[in-house]
Amino acid sequence: MMADVEVAGLGVAGSLLAAELARRGFRVIGFDPVARYEKPCGEQVTLEPSFAKLLETLDVIKSVVREVDILIDGEHVTSVSLKGAPKWVIIDKPRLVAGLRDEAEGLGVTVVRSSWPGPGKAAVSVDARGPYSVSSLSSVLALRLIAKVDRWNPEAAWLDFRPEMGGLYWVFPYDTDGRLVNAGLGLLGVRDVSDLRTRAEEYLRGKFGSFGVIDLKGAPIAVFSPVRLRSGHVLRVGEAAGLVLTWSGEGNRPALLSSRALAEVMSRLGPDDLNLVADAYSRSIGDLVKMTTMSRALTYLTFSMGSSRSLMRALPGWFWTLYVRQELSLNDIAKALAEAIESASHIKPSGPT
Repeated sequence: MMADVEVAGLGVAGSLLAAELARRGFRVIGFDPVARYEKPCGEQVTLEPSFAKLLETLDVIKSVVREVDILIDGEHVTSVSLKGAPKWVIIDKPRLVAGLRDEAEGLGVTVVRSSWPGPGKAAVSVDARGPYSVSSLSSVLALRLIAKVDRWNPEAAWLDFRPEMGGLYWVFPYDTDGRLVNAGLGLLGVRDVSDLRTRAEEYLRGKFGSFGVIDLKGAPIAVFSPVRLRSGHVLRVGEAAGLVLTWSGEGNRPALLSSRALAEVMSRLGPDDLNLVADAYSRSIGDLVKMTTMSRALTYLTFSMGSSRSLMRALPGWFWTLYVRQELSLNDIAKALAEAIESASHIKPSGPT
């Protein structure tokens, strides 16, 4: 098939891009060897107006988070209200991808159930593949489980940072009744799934006592691969472009934003001048790239310092509010770290709980 655009990988970014381009009249071919999307994650999305209707239409929202508790080594630090801010929603990600793929195929996208062979004869090639296509050195192995519990606030999320282990545990609601949670962890240097499962189950046992695991999966998350929106004649979106917020592991919103931005740029400029398209695409997601870069810098800095636990505990409350709401600027980070260093110098070290 002669195509205007070929898309490698039909996860969140690739499926949305293929559907958006087909809707705009482009001939699109998509490659993905996996018929059903299975990659696990926290499945959290910071909701924005640009794709709120999409998630609602595909009926993939499992719960809405209105408060986020921040913990360091199991010790509660602060709670952040999302009232008046972009909401966090927890989604059924496989259902989202399935819905986007069905929509893309319904709009005429040709789907090939095989690995991408590399750039072909299409005018534009787009890499939208996930973490299995990048170096394992740039990824963190994450494990996610869906568990049935006796009780959980269905509007509350829990982020428990482990600075000296270079990662975090999370507990998110997975229904509106407080009976199901999406819980997991990702830690630097821990690449044994059985080890992660043991840690996750011990964590949940300490929190809930009894629980029942309904589903459990592990996969790498490319949180440290460099941001690259283009590689030669190939454009990149989502995780393939390194657009993952390292400080939280969130890749869903960057995937949605970058793929929609590229579709809009191509719709406006056409597929013929790749340099023109690439430049406009880069400008259109400039803020997202800056946020991704800042999240890398903050993560490297806090996890590489010998006093990282004390430093993170000393970060001011306003920092965590901006962190949760995804509104941090470089100046905010510098100011917060300066306050934390000053405060941490007066705090006696304490061990993990």
